[in-house]
Amino acid sequence: MADTGYVNIHGKQYKTVAARVNDFREAFGPGYGLLTEIVHADEQVVRMKALIVSPEGAVIAFVVHVTPLSSL
Repeated sequence: MADTGYVNIHGKQYKTVAARVNDFREAFGPGYGLLTEIVHADEQVVRMKALIVSPEGAVIAFVVHVTPLSSL
């Protein structure tokens, strides 16, 4: 089975994290980093934090994403 970079979840096509990171590295080069952390997780919700860090170590983007587990 060929890796297309997409996965089907509940009938919807989503680009995989690996494919998105690859696209980012192609666009901006390999010097940037992605740091992720689970900020909170319980039976109802997962809250994630993601930072994009420049080659110099500066945080250039900060994202918090909340996923209700009932939506999975």
